[in-house]
Amino acid sequence: MRKPKIKTRLAYLLFSTSFALSTAVCADAATAAEKGIYLYQTSGLLGDLDVVVSPAGVKIVAAKTGTITIAKPPEWKTITYNPKTKNSFSAPLKTFSGYLPKETFQTTGLPWSLLPLVQAKADQVAGLAADAYVTPESFTEKQIKDQTNECADSAFISSAKFVTAKGISAPPQAYALLNQFHCLPNKGALPLKFQYKDLRGNLNTMLVTSQYKPIEVSESDFEIPSDLKATDSIFAVYETKKLQTVRKKRPLL
Repeated sequence: MRKPKIKTRLAYLLFSTSFALSTAVCADAATAAEKGIYLYQTSGLLGDLDVVVSPAGVKIVAAKTGTITIAKPPEWKTITYNPKTKNSFSAPLKTFSGYLPKETFQTTGLPWSLLPLVQAKADQVAGLAADAYVTPESFTEKQIKDQTNECADSAFISSAKFVTAKGISAPPQAYALLNQFHCLPNKGALPLKFQYKDLRGNLNTMLVTSQYKPIEVSESDFEIPSDLKATDSIFAVYETKKLQTVRKKRPLL
């Protein structure tokens, strides 16, 4: 009668050891997946944005357009969808060029990602240490000259400042996605702020970050619904048909 007891005890020990090991492995995996950051941003055209960045993916919730944008490894293909209508639009990260209307850059004179920028004095945004980049004086002088010669509209950019996070670790695909989302140059860091002055002297804030905090996330936070309807235009996904500059900004914390 003792042999069955020994086998039972042995089986119990093996089960306990196996369970403990599997639990530890799962715990380690969960910990790795839960590290992420949250950014509370405002886009001058797209409105308020709740942004989550982690190795498990990137998620951008835009209240004004009623859309959610998600990209995750390994392909990092971007998909934007409307939870209400189920309309969606997707693009590979390599060709993803953001969702701002082309008219935006016709108004400002050139795409923001092509602005000549040089590194400036370090900055700080939402409590984060940051690197700052500005257009050189030669760019402003050229723009003023072009306006004098009636080759530049008064709404064209005369000078600009772009600020990115310093010391915040994220997948390089996340940097690329977020900068492309805002049509900004990819400096290998998270975009925090973008402002420009037009030739009329008006200051335009097209991106500002007002909050940053570490958060816990899981892969389920980046799940894409299976009942989406693909469309051939991002504007078929937006609830707002015409995007206008957001004049009212949230205060910086």
